[in-house]
Amino acid sequence: MSGLHTFRSRLGRLRYRRALVRWQTVVSRTLVGAVIAVVALLLIDFSFRLETAPRAMVILVAVAIVVWRALRRIVPPLLCHETVVDMALLLERTHGVDSDLVAALQFDAAANERVGSPELQQAVIAQAAKVSETLDFRAAVPQGDARRSAWYAAIAVLTVAVGWFAFPDHAGAFWNRLWLGDAKYPTRTRIDEVMINGRINAARVVEGETVVFRVKCSGIVPDEGVARLRGIETGDSTSVMLTRVGGSSDGAVYAADGPNLNEPVDYSLRIGDAATQPRRIAIIHRPLVELTIAAVAPTYMQREDVRQHERYVQVNEGSAVALLLRCTNGKRLTAARFELIAEDGQADEGEAIAFVPADETGTQWNLDADASGLTRVVKDVPFRVVVADEDGLGTYHPIEGAMRVKPDRAPAATLASSHHAIRPNARPTIAYTVEDDFGVGSIVLHARPVETQVPAANGRGAVSIELPLPQSRGPTRAMTVRSEHVLDVSPLKLVERDKLLVWIEVTDYRGEWPGVSTLSETIELEVMDERGVLDAILRSDADAEQMLTEVIEKELGLRGDR
Repeated sequence: MSGLHTFRSRLGRLRYRRALVRWQTVVSRTLVGAVIAVVALLLIDFSFRLETAPRAMVILVAVAIVVWRALRRIVPPLLCHETVVDMALLLERTHGVDSDLVAALQFDAAANERVGSPELQQAVIAQAAKVSETLDFRAAVPQGDARRSAWYAAIAVLTVAVGWFAFPDHAGAFWNRLWLGDAKYPTRTRIDEVMINGRINAARVVEGETVVFRVKCSGIVPDEGVARLRGIETGDSTSVMLTRVGGSSDGAVYAADGPNLNEPVDYSLRIGDAATQPRRIAIIHRPLVELTIAAVAPTYMQREDVRQHERYVQVNEGSAVALLLRCTNGKRLTAARFELIAEDGQADEGEAIAFVPADETGTQWNLDADASGLTRVVKDVPFRVVVADEDGLGTYHPIEGAMRVKPDRAPAATLASSHHAIRPNARPTIAYTVEDDFGVGSIVLHARPVETQVPAANGRGAVSIELPLPQSRGPTRAMTVRSEHVLDVSPLKLVERDKLLVWIEVTDYRGEWPGVSTLSETIELEVMDERGVLDAILRSDADAEQMLTEVIEKELGLRGDR
């Protein structure tokens, strides 16, 4: 066995102890660096109450510094690899001996090789073996640096532990914030509860309403605080003072009325040394409802359908009207009803008809025309539509409107006869003209004697004759009828000095609905003998001649004093 076997073993143990000490030093220095970085982060964050984004930047900078220092001062010793020869050189420098130790190790490693003089090799090995017994191997282990680093690490850990147990609330808040949480450091004033318009968990304000703050605090409470608001869309900011309105020995209540909100805002509160992070107040929009009125005119009118988004529309008489609602801002409607408005302007609750949803989204609703009685509109219909959305809100203003009916005018009829004196068995010609705006349905000629000589028991009575209409083409009817009818009065058994009343009853055409009837003016025919008839004809001719003469003179300017 070589004389340097024991020396080699001791050098191996020395190398292991040195590696162990290096690891101990590295761990201690790393722990101290981490504690210093954490304490620095604590001081910076506690002093400036950093928001999430700046806090994340500071944490990244601290981590970068720690990593940089570790790469410069901590990692290199771990990468150091020492050999037995390195340990021998270290012992030579430490104890001031010559280089025989390294030479002896090299000779011992090459003992089986024929290199140099065997006697010289044995002499050097023997000399090194004797010298190695006198060396202090512990002096080559840097125990001082390891102990100092361990003490620094222990002090750092102890400091953190004392601070954690002395200020557990601060430590817990910092730990949460270190992981980018929203915890707050304890303050002398504590904000316990914030109510926005009566809501605690949901900060929402109806669009256009005033935001009302009510804040409960405990601890050391001042007389007032401040609430700052900043608009999300416009960026406008404002502040309102929180005034103390009540309290007790362990707390106080603050209240303030803010501005009317028309956009989402971020708000933050500061009362005493307590402050909140910016929080969002959402806006609850009212439903924006578009009303569509669709009117289908009766077929006989041959009119196009009316579809308008206006609330006041004019529809043809007899039209079937459908109402459609659509929420244009996407809010889901939960209820909608149609109300008729009475003459006093109040809604008739007994006439309220509910809309029904047209789809599952709840944004489109239809009114049942049958239930609302709008299948045939014949008079003006003032109405009101009331809606409610998923938040229980209605529209800004009541949806009021009216359907004005464009009436189907009653027909007009005129008739005339050139003979006003007739014989009892005469056949006078009756000329008539009938007009209607959408078509004539029927024409009936009526004749009734006014009895002056013969009593009614003689069997005489009125007659009614339905007059023919021009042949219609398709669903349309003639709107103007001009014709004549030869009236045979012999069945009436007239006698001299009787008077015969003649008139026309015309009914317009309204499709499947009953038409409206109108009576013309009555003409009177007088029953005379032959001489009386001739006299009447002569008088009428003379009157006609006189009228013609007057017209000619007037046109020629010849009329003068006579």
